[in-house]
Amino acid sequence: MNFSFRPARAAVSVVAAAALVTSALIATPAFAIAAPPSPAGPSVSGAPAVSEIRWTGEAGGDLGFAASRSSCDVNGDGFLDTIVGDWWWKRGNTANAGAAYVLLGGAEPVGGPIGRGTAVGAVRIDGPNSANAFAGLSVSCLGDVNGDGLDDVILGSNRTQRTWVVLGAKDFEPVDVDTIGGRGFEVTNSAAVAENAAPGGSANFGYAVSGLGDVNGDGLADFAITDNLYDRPANPETGAAAASNIGRVWVIAGSGDVTTIDVAADAHASRVLFTIDGSGGQIISAEDAGDVNGDGLADIVLGSYGATPWGPSAPVAGAAYAVFGATTRQSVDVAHLGTQGFAVYGPQRGRDRIGTSIAAIGDINGDGKADFVVGGDGVPNAATGPRAGGAAVVLGSESTQTVFTTPGASENAVYHCAEETTNASGACAGATVPRGYWIDGAVDNDKFGWSAAGVEDLNGDGVPEIVLGAWGQDSGGTNAGALYVVYGTPGFSGTIATAALDSAAGFRIDGAAAGAQLGRSVGGIGDFDGNGVADLVGGANGTDYASVYLLGATATEATLDTAGLTVATGGTLTARIAGARAGAGVPSGTVSFAQAGVLVPGCEAIPVAEGVAHCNVTSLPRGGAQTFSAAFEDSSMRFSASTAELTSDVEKLVSSTVLSGDAVATAQDELEFIATVPSDATGEVVFTAGSTALGTAPIQNGTATLAYSSPVATTFQLSVRYAGDARYGESSSKPRRITIGLVPVTLSAVTVDATKAVYGVRPSAAVRVSGAASGTVLFTAGSRELGTATVNSAGRATLRLPTLPVGSYRVAAEYIGDDTFADTAKRYSTGTLQISKASVRSAKVTTKAAKYGTRPTVTVTLGKLNSGAYPTGRVVASFGAAKKTVTLTAANKGVIRVQAPKALKATVKVTAQFQGSKNITATSASATQQVAAKPLKRKP
Repeated sequence: MNFSFRPARAAVSVVAAAALVTSALIATPAFAIAAPPSPAGPSVSGAPAVSEIRWTGEAGGDLGFAASRSSCDVNGDGFLDTIVGDWWWKRGNTANAGAAYVLLGGAEPVGGPIGRGTAVGAVRIDGPNSANAFAGLSVSCLGDVNGDGLDDVILGSNRTQRTWVVLGAKDFEPVDVDTIGGRGFEVTNSAAVAENAAPGGSANFGYAVSGLGDVNGDGLADFAITDNLYDRPANPETGAAAASNIGRVWVIAGSGDVTTIDVAADAHASRVLFTIDGSGGQIISAEDAGDVNGDGLADIVLGSYGATPWGPSAPVAGAAYAVFGATTRQSVDVAHLGTQGFAVYGPQRGRDRIGTSIAAIGDINGDGKADFVVGGDGVPNAATGPRAGGAAVVLGSESTQTVFTTPGASENAVYHCAEETTNASGACAGATVPRGYWIDGAVDNDKFGWSAAGVEDLNGDGVPEIVLGAWGQDSGGTNAGALYVVYGTPGFSGTIATAALDSAAGFRIDGAAAGAQLGRSVGGIGDFDGNGVADLVGGANGTDYASVYLLGATATEATLDTAGLTVATGGTLTARIAGARAGAGVPSGTVSFAQAGVLVPGCEAIPVAEGVAHCNVTSLPRGGAQTFSAAFEDSSMRFSASTAELTSDVEKLVSSTVLSGDAVATAQDELEFIATVPSDATGEVVFTAGSTALGTAPIQNGTATLAYSSPVATTFQLSVRYAGDARYGESSSKPRRITIGLVPVTLSAVTVDATKAVYGVRPSAAVRVSGAASGTVLFTAGSRELGTATVNSAGRATLRLPTLPVGSYRVAAEYIGDDTFADTAKRYSTGTLQISKASVRSAKVTTKAAKYGTRPTVTVTLGKLNSGAYPTGRVVASFGAAKKTVTLTAANKGVIRVQAPKALKATVKVTAQFQGSKNITATSASATQQVAAKPLKRKP
């Protein structure tokens, strides 16, 4: 299993609740990679382990004044990076040219003094070769501006009215903005340049820069540039008066085009998606807020700490403005947002200066809309009282109602009014709708809220957190500064007091020394070192450093080996635990060994010594291919948990299988087959005939029994196979011959329901069958087959005999066997069946008087045979001496008409002779056929 590496780090003071953990504080801005922290390093219940990687600036610089609020992956290596600014950096002999540094995340992140010629994991972007350019006063990560799959960065130079977008690259190398070429592009404002060329010019284009996400929905990341001192000229067309120092934000569309953009030039107007003007106080910055109103587009939040929404009686209350993303070009005046967004007003008490910082958080309350934080560092005043600084957590909404803030309120500290028209008074005529909560700084003049950022979930509740900088905080020395991590709290609407911040609510990271001013800048990096926990960046320009605070324990890598494993004798499991990078030190802690997910007895928590833990066992519960695991834990939280898995073969116990039981039977009999295996074996066995499985049987107390019945006679080689179980290996028995014979069948004597019958009468013969309740019986008489009959459920077969010719018959029967039942010998009837000739019951000839010289027709009628059938055969009709033969069929039903074979000229005797057959007796009948005399001829 692979784990990311983590470098050795200097310890950092982390505070939860009111307690300060001071062990191993870094007392000077100098920093070098040193030995890993001792086991007594900072560890706070409820807070993740915190380690620091510090970069110190070059002499005379001001590193850490600016840092990106979010992170980016500029080189596509999967580790998140960030960017920090040093606006006082000296370029050779050019003072205050300014620079920015991209701090590269990785499995082995490193820090150290910048500019000493050693690799410290920071890539410099040089500002222009112009004195007092102050490049790096503002910096930000961007998303993917040009669509190449890599994130980009931006830095601003407000003195030269220029900003530079530096594009990401797989091999991210140092950049000089004077020769940026294809590595990025410049955005400037020629109108601002011209203004500052004249006396009294105050343009400040590039004072703040930020990444915005995809504002217009084209799939490319957009960004914002702020001029906090922008003067809006009068507009004769609308009658709008000129406004001085209100500030303006330009939202620039992402594009693959690296041509310089001049926001004042008509030729570049298509790249300007929005212009957003301030009102009554400078717009000092704009930040990506995510999708605040749920319309699928990224929205923007602007800060204006000098705003006075309540008038001069509440000076510098401050404000922020959420502006909704749009797919069309927008010109926005925050004084008239309408449906384009909503305002957030600072408290009516004044001097809270909210809008000093703004940042996206993520979705705290899980409603699918992005939330944001607005910080205000506060200004103490004798009239209005102390100000420690604070921040409003504002929940996303599609509502355009003004959001109000009331620090210290136990509920509805951040709210809006549920009214049809925009309420700007804060006094709700309708319902009060909670829109977030307030976070109060700890001590007057802490400058809490000067900087702000959101960070991914750190305490495991699935809710993102808020990070706030307090550069005037004094716990680490006067103005040492601090970063406060306040855990996101869904469903809350009151005030969180950081003066009483306990470990369930968050933690604090203190500046290294007096005057460090940690918290001048802060950012949420995501996962800088790949340990699965989000990290932070904080700037402490007072002592010229920027630090990445790696949250969570140092990653470890566990490996597992096994040796000589058997069920009978056990063996050895060996786990090796290492810090996931060279120099991380040797982890201490315990390893729990398991087999197939079940802890190995006696090896539940083996101490790690010199990075190794051994588990020696005398037996194992399971054999075969087994998955073993070793789970490392460090109760000191210096090293993260890690697990190794290994599949090893464990030799099983030898088994034997013996087959016994029945070997001879007849079809349909039940046989019992018995398999004997070791008495403590478990599972089941399979009985087979050749390659055919006959059935399985469970093992009980070392035996398994299968009841088997074959429907047919057969013979086969029976064997039994035991597949083994967790402890025993497989085995098979010797084969055994099994013989299954036919079922014997016997017949009773044949009975015939008559001993005498005339031809045509069909008696029935029957026989009783013993041993079979089905099958077929063949009846014969000598060599004559009389037919077959099916054995009924009562074991009797009955056949109605066919029509037999005259004669004497002795009826026999035999059972016709099959694959199940055996054949039988013939059994005969006890007597004989005598068939005699049938006779016609009556005969008659019917005539009608005929004319002279005609051929009359007579009717011959024969009654039924004494068998009940109609007679069939030849009938010879004699008309005197003349004869005619006809055939009588069953269809005639004993009646046939016969015409004289020739003309008759005199009365004659007609005799009908039924000739019979060998099975029917002949008979005859006569009648006189009257023929009229010859008619006389008439005389003419």
